Amino acid sequence: MFRWCWTERRRFSYVGTSKNEKTEEAVHEEDSCRFFSEPVYLKLEVTDENLRFYEVLQSLRKIRAADCEGNNIQDSSAGAFLEKLDEARITEEGVIWYLPLLTEAVYEVPLGCADLSGNSTELPVERVCVDRTEPEMELSYSVEASGFLDVLRYGDLRWLFADKRLTIKASARDQVSGIRSIHFTAEEENGKMTEKSMDFHPAAGGEFEMMLPSASADFKGTVTAEIRDWSGNIVAQTCRPVVESDERHLQEENTMLITDTSPSRSVGGVDYYNTDIRFRLAVRDTYSGVKSITCKGGNTLDYHREYGTVEAFASGDAGIVYECQEEFVLDAASNNENEVPVRAEYQDHAGHAGMAEQLYNIDVTVPVIEVEYDNHDRSDYGLYHEGRTATVTIRERNFDPADVEFLITSTDGTMPAIGDWQESGTGDDMLHVCHVEFFADGDYTFTLSFTDLAGNRAEYEKVDEFTIDRTAPVVTVSFDPDSSRAPVYFAQGRTAVIDVLEHNFDASLVRVMTAEQNGLPVPELSGWRRDGDHHVATIRFDADGDYTFGITGMDQAGNRMNEYGTEHFMIDQTAPVLEISGLEDRSANKGAVAPVIRCTDANYLNGSMQIELRGCQGGWTEWIQHADGESFLAEDLAYLPEMDDLYSLLVSVSDLAGNVSRQEICFSVNRFGSVYTLDDKTELLAGSRGMYYTNTEQDIIVTETNVDTLEFLEISCKRNGKLLTLQQGVDYDVHVSGTEESWKQYVYTIPGRNFTEEGTYILTIYSEDRAENVSDNQTKGKKIEFVMDRTAPSILLSGLEDGGQYRENSRKITLDIQDNVQMSEVKVRINGVVSTYSASEVLKQNGRMTLTAESANHWQTMSVTAFDAAGNQRELKELRFLLTPDLMVQFLVDRHLLFRPVSGCILVWAGIWCLFLWRKRFRKCKERV
Repeated sequence: MFRWCWTERRRFSYVGTSKNEKTEEAVHEEDSCRFFSEPVYLKLEVTDENLRFYEVLQSLRKIRAADCEGNNIQDSSAGAFLEKLDEARITEEGVIWYLPLLTEAVYEVPLGCADLSGNSTELPVERVCVDRTEPEMELSYSVEASGFLDVLRYGDLRWLFADKRLTIKASARDQVSGIRSIHFTAEEENGKMTEKSMDFHPAAGGEFEMMLPSASADFKGTVTAEIRDWSGNIVAQTCRPVVESDERHLQEENTMLITDTSPSRSVGGVDYYNTDIRFRLAVRDTYSGVKSITCKGGNTLDYHREYGTVEAFASGDAGIVYECQEEFVLDAASNNENEVPVRAEYQDHAGHAGMAEQLYNIDVTVPVIEVEYDNHDRSDYGLYHEGRTATVTIRERNFDPADVEFLITSTDGTMPAIGDWQESGTGDDMLHVCHVEFFADGDYTFTLSFTDLAGNRAEYEKVDEFTIDRTAPVVTVSFDPDSSRAPVYFAQGRTAVIDVLEHNFDASLVRVMTAEQNGLPVPELSGWRRDGDHHVATIRFDADGDYTFGITGMDQAGNRMNEYGTEHFMIDQTAPVLEISGLEDRSANKGAVAPVIRCTDANYLNGSMQIELRGCQGGWTEWIQHADGESFLAEDLAYLPEMDDLYSLLVSVSDLAGNVSRQEICFSVNRFGSVYTLDDKTELLAGSRGMYYTNTEQDIIVTETNVDTLEFLEISCKRNGKLLTLQQGVDYDVHVSGTEESWKQYVYTIPGRNFTEEGTYILTIYSEDRAENVSDNQTKGKKIEFVMDRTAPSILLSGLEDGGQYRENSRKITLDIQDNVQMSEVKVRINGVVSTYSASEVLKQNGRMTLTAESANHWQTMSVTAFDAAGNQRELKELRFLLTPDLMVQFLVDRHLLFRPVSGCILVWAGIWCLFLWRKRFRKCKERV
């Protein structure tokens, strides 16, 4: 008996390339065919010991190898094995053969055999497929009609770009085992997955396609096509489709032309350039990426670049460019015109295009300025007698009248009239013309400059200077001084100031005529000084004399000036001679004061002598003249204290020309000596109405005023009869003020530290002046006397005690109030009512005062305050007392007395209440019993 055995020894068994290992590669089974992706061995096991070996071998030699379409395939492995099989391999259980199936093919294995007894066995034909090769695969692509499709390889992936729906077709072929399935997997960038597949019966070829996108209008992601044959061999290809619609492209497009060169000028929002222009083209497309850019500008710029090229596809190492930026330079010299266009275009991989455009105004041509005049007729002095017109021509393409800068000056301040601009021509040959009319007199300078809209600047390379003069010169004469006390006469030299108002002045054309009638030299004319159009010269008449003066002349243009007629005047600069006698300057006088005054002058003015006597304290006095003409004798001053003063005698006289002579002398009249005054605080203490008493030491300040300087001074102080001479700089200070022309003042400051002890102080000031007057404060009726008192008054009270209680209708109270110097007043306060007693009232009773306190139904209060003349005070502490004859009032007012009976009553009532409660409880208990 025989059979094909598996490992369980019942039938065929398929093992791996090693005969000793069982294979598990039968991955599929279809139509009674087993498929393997690795070479296999067919194991034949016969258990019949009487097998006819030859018949088995003949059956195995009928094995057929073909492809999935039935085409025969030459099998080299199984056939070679059978040719060499000439004997059985016998085991102790039977026969075991290993038939190698190594060639890729579909095997049909028939088997039949018989034993020696004629028993036969016919097994079903076994179909086995061995296919180790991956299927062949091809991807093709298409888009809808009028759509765009481009395929590029960036890196390791093939990229598909389209602007409409994209179809990806997978074509597969497997000649041995046949195609089993085609599977598409689409994964978008957002992670969304879409799968689509198709299964096939074993066939040599198959096709399947997938359309993208499936739902929306755009797709960007990865698509993988996977092909499987029936032996389990797999082949896959991955591509990256990008389907970008027109709407999506509008969201992604970003094309910009960025100008890096700053304009030379910007006028009215328009930019102009006069240099090469650097700019950048920036393109951004984040969906399908930039494929190519193109930039064209003016006459020179033509640039193109491809980012997705055939070379990039071939190399496989290029990457998609989503953003790019290129820099360009637009040559200004080659594009010298307005509105030079720069156009940039780009194309993305999906076939969409973008565009940006910029216009540049370029001007590198410098403007040209020309000026022509219509009048060239000048006078002998180079002057123009008529107006002139300048014609200005500017050759420029980018012209703005506001950019023309006229620089015109005129000495008279009248500017010429500038006309409107007229244009002609085109481009850089465009002409702009205007007329400038000079119609007024004046010295003119004329030039101009111009800057075009692009910043190119042109200068008129010269400054034209010319003069227009039609006006005659004007002469004016002024004198310093211009007026005098009497007509014609002048008391000092005169200066004639000649002012000729003329723009075109020539000193040689002006004649000044002067003459002096006394034979003195004629003064000379100074040089001419120019101040604008004013030409000024002076003549100084310094010497005394009789003069005449006149002027004639013309300007450079022949205009004759108005004549200045002859003027006559006289100079007299000699002042009168003045003499004072009988009284010396800066003298001190105790006797007669009567000076004599004399004046001499050839042109003396009668009645012009003025005499003033001024005193520092007494005002001024005008002495009466005792002689006619030029002399004066004064009366003696009265012998009165108020006439003592420091005087200045001022005398002035005049002549007919107004010359004045003045003489002043100073002298003193001191017949009664010094005057003393006290400052405010000292006057308040020790003056005629002073307080006299004080309890605080203070500075004593005394001012001594004298006409003359003191030759000697001394201050003494007497306290309680003890005399002490004070030392200057130690016990007191002296501040001296005044000059020889004023009264002298000596301010004595005696510090308060000299008056710290209590007592009566008397200060004496003694002095001698330069006029030998002796004075002191006593002879002048001033006495500096005061008392220092720091001791407060004493107060003794009897007849009343603090807290005392008195059963009386009234009670006598005695006060004994004393002070060491002088009392001022006493204030007694009873129950808030104040009674004030003056010092005289207290002293009248020798300081002992008797008061009467009346009874009241309440507690009363009393306090006493005593003041002395120096401001010291003593206060008796407030006393509290009860004064009443009524015992009940006293009992009720006194809380201590009131508390005792009230407490007793409360105890009695409490006892009665307790007794009442006890009796009530006792009755209730008794009733219960």
